[in-house]
Amino acid sequence: MSKNIDVVKSNKKTESFSIDKLRKSIKSACRASNSYDGDAEDTAKIVAREVCDWIENKKVITTQDIRKIVVEILERYNPDAAYFYDHYKSII
Repeated sequence: MSKNIDVVKSNKKTESFSIDKLRKSIKSACRASNSYDGDAEDTAKIVAREVCDWIENKKVITTQDIRKIVVEILERYNPDAAYFYDHYKSII
């Protein structure tokens, strides 16, 4: 992914989209659902790639957009991790 995409956060501040940050958060959700490290890493790579495909034609997205699409994609691979990803603020 070569172009720069802005992410609008809930506090209205903007930051550049980070694939590494996305993979890390997906992997954390997978680990929270008791996935093995290798499985969590593989799932994070797959989901992040699909998210990148989804944002390819966008210039600006919100953190809510990211959360929604990640949960939608992650449910296909690891429904428990999708739940953790979607509800991390209320769980912690």
